[in-house]
Amino acid sequence: MQMQVFLTERADAPGMNRIYTEFFREPYPVRATVVVKELITPGLRIEVLAHAVLDSA
Repeated sequence: MQMQVFLTERADAPGMNRIYTEFFREPYPVRATVVVKELITPGLRIEVLAHAVLDSA
């Protein structure tokens, strides 16, 4: 699994990390977190892209 997280406020990073550890356990998925000026959707403060491969067996 790979995740990309885009935040518009650096101050939101600790809260995002807290929620992230509620949903995922070690070993954590590969993740990149970036602070950006703005996102495409007005008012949006976080955007998460996730890519995963599911075992079909």
